[in-house]
Amino acid sequence: TPEVSKLAALTQTALTTLATRSETITIAVGLTANGTARAYWAAPAACTITAIKASAAIVAASALGTITLAVAEVSGAATLLSTATIDAEGLTTTPTAKTLTATGASLILAAGETVNLALVSNNADATGGPVVVTLTVTWA
Repeated sequence: TPEVSKLAALTQTALTTLATRSETITIAVGLTANGTARAYWAAPAACTITAIKASAAIVAASALGTITLAVAEVSGAATLLSTATIDAEGLTTTPTAKTLTATGASLILAAGETVNLALVSNNADATGGPVVVTLTVTWA
């Protein structure tokens, strides 16, 4: 019947949309002066990370040291960015796209695999934060 055909077409469209949908995941990590602060996100289902943006609620600063941010996949310790760390003091309150790793396999997560954010300060004068990272994922 025509109704069944319409329902089948709508169902196929819905399944295709779900299979290719993207979602943004926001993770915040606080700043610990002269220490390492971590935040994690576990993928609830298989996905591919297609973009990473970073910003700071209050711009991080350290006159006597550095503040860096690493974004990595925990089980394989693979960095998800093109560099091992980024300068967190260079972040602004506006989310800025970061360059992803050229190793495409590192951006594919299985269900349960975890993304680790590590915000590292090497001096007690560090101020600012939290740093906010937005992952754009496409569900497999």
